[in-house]
Amino acid sequence: MGRAALLPLALFVAGAALIADSLVRGSASVALLVVLPIFFGSSAEFLGGVVLLLAGFLTLPLALPWPEPVERPVGAPAARAREEVPSAEVGGFVLIGPVPVFFGSWKSVPTTTKLAVAAVGAALLLLVIWALYVR
Repeated sequence: MGRAALLPLALFVAGAALIADSLVRGSASVALLVVLPIFFGSSAEFLGGVVLLLAGFLTLPLALPWPEPVERPVGAPAARAREEVPSAEVGGFVLIGPVPVFFGSWKSVPTTTKLAVAAVGAALLLLVIWALYVR
């Protein structure tokens, strides 16, 4: 692990420390929304902690290993054989409220995945409605 890989970790730790210190001093507060903690504050220390956390997220690609360049002789063809192409598909999804957003290299999302995401989104929506109106 190189020095550049330590930058995101250092930013995360510094940001978390500033936010924790502002919570201890009383210039920030925390609330619990369903299962997600929400931090809010009005001090420059809290703002600095949030900025450092965001900088840690933005510099996270520095912590990933870089592939080594492949040396090939001058004039060698750059074409790859058909057997070398991976057949794996990658991707993911993001839930924005109850709406799933899919991204990736697959051609179509399997029906079971759509149903699972819809069920989780509906369950979360019902949980929020129950928490707001039944209590």
